[in-house]
Order: sequence, then structure tokens, then C-alpha cells
Amino acid sequence: MKQTFEQTIRFAAMVLKSEQSMPARVMVNQELQSCVFFVLRGGTDEQREQLQAQIEKAVICRKNLSRGRRQMIICRANDALTDAANIEQYQRILANVFGVNYRTCVRFMRRMPL
Repeated sequence: MKQTFEQTIRFAAMVLKSEQSMPARVMVNQELQSCVFFVLRGGTDEQREQLQAQIEKAVICRKNLSRGRRQMIICRANDALTDAANIEQYQRILANVFGVNYRTCVRFMRRMPL
């Protein structure tokens, strides 16, 4: 039997991040409980401007990385959404700007007491 709908599978993993990671340092400095971050690789200047126009209110920090035109973008998470919904929101924006074949991993980070 052929399925006529697209089925999307999401995976979640919980790993401890180093306190020295860029997103962790930004969260501490900004006193945030959660954030969303991803690394841009390539893309035209027009695409990057279009992305900036769509997420400019949520962007906390942009860090240029050493190789090529890579850039880490750290954004505010929407507290009204679940963790998965936050990730999907940014994945949808990236797909709209760069196309569905653009590969980047959107990650969600939450501060948790141990």
C-alpha cells in the first residue's frame, strides 16, 4: 500500500554541552534559559540578507568562524513553543531562504540544573 502523505521523523538527544561553548557563554552573559543556534555555510550575500531580515529580532549573537564564510548564529528561543517546534521554526526559515537541499543542523540548548 502506497502512502500518500509525507511522514516526518524527528530525533531528540540530550547531551551535556561544555560551559566554554559559544552558545553556553552567550546564555550565561545574556541570562537566558534556552537558545537556538546553527552554523551557516556558504550562501550568497542576498540569501544571508534575506535570512537576516527574517530573524533579525531573534538574533542574539553572530560569531564568524575560522573556515571560509562560516558563521554561527545564536537566536532566542520562543518560550511559547516546544523544543522541537523551536527547531522546526528555524529549519523552515532556512529552507525558505536557502532551499530544501541546504544542509545545516539547527540545535536547541536549554540550561538545566544538575
